[in-house]
Amino acid sequence: MRPAVLLLGLGLFGALAPGAARGRQGNALLAEDAAGAEQAYLAGLTEDDVPAEIGAALWNNLGLARLAQDRAAEADSAFARVLPIAADADQRALAAYNQGTAALAASDLPGAIRALRRALVLRPDYVPAQVNLEIALRRQRDTDAEDEPEPPEPSPFAQRLKAQADSLVAARAYTEASDLMAEGLARDSTVAAFGEFIQRLGDIAEVDSAPFP
Repeated sequence: MRPAVLLLGLGLFGALAPGAARGRQGNALLAEDAAGAEQAYLAGLTEDDVPAEIGAALWNNLGLARLAQDRAAEADSAFARVLPIAADADQRALAAYNQGTAALAASDLPGAIRALRRALVLRPDYVPAQVNLEIALRRQRDTDAEDEPEPPEPSPFAQRLKAQADSLVAARAYTEASDLMAEGLARDSTVAAFGEFIQRLGDIAEVDSAPFP
């Protein structure tokens, strides 16, 4: 399902304002002919002396036309052009939301997160931006988890070392156990299979060896 993006209106400019007529033409075409709408918005942007409000709407709606043609990365770059010329914080928030949503559709998760956070800085109560940001963050967490390498299978040496360290922990000899695992890791990389144990042990040994206040 395509993420929702929002059309930016052309304001109250009259038919003679540069770019406005082409913008209305593009808006009329957008639902049925996204390619034709794209050409209309581009034609509007090439006119002389296009007011900033009209230019912002044309760039935003050009992004919508490109997104409708499954060109999310190009849509993202069009939405980015809105931010410097948008008339107010609400327009900038809308453009940042659309940019982030396009980046999300293009699987550019860092870009989506940046843009959606910008939208929420501009408009903290913007619920669609909050929803899409949570989607982007969840996908980023899933991607990070997939990229994390599987721990190695511990060798017999590593297993014996872990058993020795467990005995030392039982005797509260945390520093000795931590040193034992560190030395073992230097000799055998599969000791890394016990990475969480080594990390926890190091934290405990650091606290245990700290001078009493």
